Amino acid sequence: MSLFMLCLLLLGTVSDAGASTVQQDPAASSLEPRNLQFSRISQREGLSQNSVNAIAQDRRGYIWIGTQEGLNRFDGNEMAVFEHDPFDAASLSSDWVWALLVDRGGDLWVGTDGGGLNRHDPEKNGFVRYQHEDGNPDSLGGNRVRTIIQDSKGNYWIGMDGSGVDRFDAET
Repeated sequence: MSLFMLCLLLLGTVSDAGASTVQQDPAASSLEPRNLQFSRISQREGLSQNSVNAIAQDRRGYIWIGTQEGLNRFDGNEMAVFEHDPFDAASLSSDWVWALLVDRGGDLWVGTDGGGLNRHDPEKNGFVRYQHEDGNPDSLGGNRVRTIIQDSKGNYWIGMDGSGVDRFDAET
C-alpha cells in the first residue's frame, strides 16, 4: 500500500472518530435553511452613481447613500439626490461623499472630499457647512473628511485625509 493511501485511510479513521464525539444541537438541526434574497439599487433605480462610499439609516427610516457624484436618500421606493450647487450655500458642499453618520440626536452628518463637513437640515432640506478656513485655528483642519464618529460625551471626531483628526463640539 502506498504512503498516500495509508494517510487517506488514517485521516478517514480519525475524522470518523472525531465526528462521533461531537454533540449536535437538536435545535440547530431542526432549523430550515433560509432563502436569502438580495435586491440591487443602482443608477437604473435613480442612484446618482454606482460607486458607493458610505451608507447610513436615519430615524425616519431613510437610507442615505454617499457616492462620488452626490448624496442619495432612498425611502424604499424613490431616490432623492442632493448635489453641490455653487450658487446655493445651503447645498451639499461637494458631490464626493466619503462618510456618513446619524448621531444620537438623529442629525445626519456628511463628510466630503474637498468640501469639509455638512450637517443635514431636514426643515430646510439643505445643509450647514463646516469647512477649513485659512488662518482660523478653530475651523476644521482640512476639507477632505474620511470618517466621522460621535463619542460617549457627544463630541464628534473627524478624520481627514492629510489633516489629521479634529475633535468637534457642535454646541460651541
